[in-house]
Amino acid sequence: MELLARLAGKIGNNLVHSNVIKEEDAEIYIYGINQILVSVLNVSSALIIGLIFGVLPEIAVFMAAYIPLRSFAGGYHAKTPLRCYIFSVIMLIVVSIGMNYLYMEDWVYYVVFAASALVVLILAPVEDKNKPLDEAEYKVYKRRTTLIAAIELIIALLLKLLISDSLFVAIVYSFVVLSLMLIAGKVKNH
Repeated sequence: MELLARLAGKIGNNLVHSNVIKEEDAEIYIYGINQILVSVLNVSSALIIGLIFGVLPEIAVFMAAYIPLRSFAGGYHAKTPLRCYIFSVIMLIVVSIGMNYLYMEDWVYYVVFAASALVVLILAPVEDKNKPLDEAEYKVYKRRTTLIAAIELIIALLLKLLISDSLFVAIVYSFVVLSLMLIAGKVKNH
């Protein structure tokens, strides 16, 4: 991750020297460039893992469900960006293995989905010690988490009925992982 930060710094400095951006704005641009590079690394890694394990569509759906929910629900955060990346890669490998080798009856998926969705709705948002939420933010994040979860629940059921069981399972996994992250975040904070 330090490599990406250095690369972002070089790009930002080149933009300043080329008179594309003002020097006083460089820090903001460097931060934004770094965030873009980290996002590209994370998405690329997820897609590569999906390809390796033969679950590319499922990983894409997992990420499409997980990222918006995680953004507002919060949960456990690693201490460093590198640890976060390593943890994310391990999580994606475990999810990919689960999607390939763990088969359950439909009713089990429904129960697991309902239980994890309930955990998400009860616990979210789980703030990080480094970024506490004030009362207004808490309400907004709670509302957004609930809305996103409801939309994803509908999408999951439509995927199950109309397209593919495996894509439904991918969304179930996103809720399971998020519920575990929320529980871990609560434990870490207390």
